[in-house]
Amino acid sequence: DIATLDEFKWARMCVCSRNFGIVVDGLRTAAMVPYADMLNHYRPRETKWTYDNQKRAFTITTLQSIAQGAQVYDSYGQKCNH
Repeated sequence: DIATLDEFKWARMCVCSRNFGIVVDGLRTAAMVPYADMLNHYRPRETKWTYDNQKRAFTITTLQSIAQGAQVYDSYGQKCNH
């Protein structure tokens, strides 16, 4: 056996709850982005993220000024609890 059902569900939820939908060379895919998945949620959003094909890198850009030392938030989008 590779994993128990509980281990598989745990791993699947880790990926589902932490991946970012991006477009790389015109192909839509998902990526795990270390540290980016640690940003806390806040709405309205104050950042936008994308994959920059020229830089070959995942980028996060602020949409407004953020004070030095302040926490940088990401928006997880509209979510419901049901």
